[in-house]
Amino acid sequence: MDRTERARPRASAAVLGAWLALALALARAGVVLALELAHHGHARLAGLRLASVAVPTVAWAVGIALVAVLARALLDGRRGARPLVVLGLLAASFLFFAGRLQDERSLRIGTETALGWGANLAAAGVGLVLALGLARVPLGGRHGGRALVLPLALLALAPPVLRATFRGLGPTMAVRAVEVDLLAGGWEVLAARPDAAPGPGILAPSREYRAEGAARPALVLPPPARLRRTLEPFEGRRWLAGELGLDHAGRAELAERFPGHALELEVRVDGARVSGARLALDGKPIWVRLTEPVVLRGGAVLELATRLVDADGAEVVPDVALRVGLGGLALERRERLARAQATRERPSLVLVVLDTLRADRTSAYGYARPTTPHLAALAARGTLFEEVHSTASWTWPSTASILTGLYPGEHGVEDAASSFLAESLDTLPEALQRAGFTTAAWSGSPLIVPDKGFGQGFELFDASREGRLRRSDLIVPAALEWLGSLRGERFFLYLHLMEPHAPFVPLREGRRLFAADVPADYDPTRVLAHNWDLMAKGWASDGRRQTEAVVPPEEQRWISDLYDGCVWSADHWLGRVLARLEELGLTEETLVAVTSDHGEELFEHGLVTHSNTVHRELVRVPLVLAGPGVPPGARVAAPLSSVALAPTLARLLGTSLSGVEPLDLFAPDPTRPTLFSTRQGWWNGHAQQPLYGLRRGSEVLHFAPEAAPWGASERPGPGEVRVYDLARDPDEQRDLAAEDPARARALRAELERLLGAMRARTQPSGAVDPGTLERLRGLGYVGEEE
Repeated sequence: MDRTERARPRASAAVLGAWLALALALARAGVVLALELAHHGHARLAGLRLASVAVPTVAWAVGIALVAVLARALLDGRRGARPLVVLGLLAASFLFFAGRLQDERSLRIGTETALGWGANLAAAGVGLVLALGLARVPLGGRHGGRALVLPLALLALAPPVLRATFRGLGPTMAVRAVEVDLLAGGWEVLAARPDAAPGPGILAPSREYRAEGAARPALVLPPPARLRRTLEPFEGRRWLAGELGLDHAGRAELAERFPGHALELEVRVDGARVSGARLALDGKPIWVRLTEPVVLRGGAVLELATRLVDADGAEVVPDVALRVGLGGLALERRERLARAQATRERPSLVLVVLDTLRADRTSAYGYARPTTPHLAALAARGTLFEEVHSTASWTWPSTASILTGLYPGEHGVEDAASSFLAESLDTLPEALQRAGFTTAAWSGSPLIVPDKGFGQGFELFDASREGRLRRSDLIVPAALEWLGSLRGERFFLYLHLMEPHAPFVPLREGRRLFAADVPADYDPTRVLAHNWDLMAKGWASDGRRQTEAVVPPEEQRWISDLYDGCVWSADHWLGRVLARLEELGLTEETLVAVTSDHGEELFEHGLVTHSNTVHRELVRVPLVLAGPGVPPGARVAAPLSSVALAPTLARLLGTSLSGVEPLDLFAPDPTRPTLFSTRQGWWNGHAQQPLYGLRRGSEVLHFAPEAAPWGASERPGPGEVRVYDLARDPDEQRDLAAEDPARARALRAELERLLGAMRARTQPSGAVDPGTLERLRGLGYVGEEE
């Protein structure tokens, strides 16, 4: 031992182990907090997640430290021992920090993104520092005392302190709701560029999909611009919502042309400056908040002005129009409401949307394979609706309908160019929040996210910030922990689970039960490629199907079996949710609703995946309700639309949605037709076709207003219809339009009348931003050439 080592303070093995355990636990706690904040940015939920895993975290930290210190003591002095101790502790600590020692995938650092790789490198670095520190500290000290008590006390007290701190949400909650949308109409232009008039548009500060720079509807104000608006009279106070942003297109070139320059926003009320915002051209691509809150009263005169300034603050008139503006510009009502308490007479709500689940592949609806035992058990104690139609054959428009009780033609969410749910609409979570519900959502879909307006009314919304599909093992555990943190509050939990969505990757047990014959090396992403291959090569020039020439029958069966395994996997997670409600004693005071946003085509009509058509396998979805106020063991056979779900749930829970027809699933009108649509349609060899469907009784009409005949080059064409009779043709294989033209004309006239009435109520507009296209491309909705 050299003089330097002899002079170094010695530590007892117990003291060294205690401090090492504390360091390991703190590092892992930091990882858990960072993961949670990266997912949703909600500090209280991150603390709750940390509290829920505190005990196993401390236990693992103590175990690793104990083994490491014992190994260090036993091997001390032996040649080559220290490198072994360093490598061993480095490996164990890295696996611990990265979450690989725990089964729960939602607590692991991922490797799918650059941020994940960076986090793994950071975890390895921390582990290396701890390992080298352990190797260099000499053992043999006799002291312990306070040096031992402090780390052990912190390790022992951390779990109960965290549980006490983060259990419960407080008696009141902050509620924000848009009262007036200020993006379009009512503005007087006081100053504007001659080459770029102010007006509504879409701005995306970042091309990448992330919350701070995601695309938003905005009032575009190319500087120098000044607008004025006199507000309508209203009672009370309203807050001005809006954030300043610069579109990413050409931003780098602007920063080079105008070095040191910045964009400034000025907000005036009744002539006096009250707030503003500043955005550097070479700064981060984010939305910038107003420097001061702006409180407005009815009849006030609001002015907005933008300008470009140089490094000295002098105004500069740029020679090009800059796409800058205010995103989310609106007047908001803000207040604090008391949280309601749940009883059997005043139940809570869990709404589970199982993405891409077709009704006829569930055992609850008679499928021969036992794919959905938990859904079937839920139906046995509740009501199953046999013929529910989603409003669209893909996620954005249909989910918007589930939450608003409106058809796509009414809420305006129909395609990539109109993918923002307007904040002026009333939604089910907003209605429930007004009634005192504590609201939270977990979404595995990269389309159902707050930046597209789907966070309205949710106090907490956990969604992907990377634009990636997330399976349920990444989101359900945290939602179940949130349920356990409540203290009798009346709650609304929304879960959007992605298991049945392509690529079909079932849980291990689901694959064993339903897809054991599928080769282990089969690539599940092939189904997305087949979608485009079938459109290009799956049909002869005269319209005859040639599916088998593109996808062999055996592979079609593999895809179908994998889908069944994914349906079982979705039902597995539903079972976890139901078991958690039972464990917490919440079953008797919780209304549970389970449905899907749309189905999935599995080669029945020559294509695969969804959004391409409006056939039955795509628009008939399961719907089961169970809990207080729901008849047990009942079945409703009448054809219904998912637009009736939100108003029905609101009624059962003692509230209502404004601006929505009060439809009731339990009192269906047999004469009322159901409607469904897609603007991503495929018809006669042409993609991106708007398609509309109507069901009346057993009659079904498909209408393609811009369709051209097979082989025709003109787009748009004169339009076509197809007619099916479900009583004789439940699989929609025989088109009756040519042999019964009178029925086809009558159904088309009725559909066009209903669509016209909808269009009179809303005129959606917008633009496609690159981030939105990238998300749609990743999910298979648009091809690479788009």
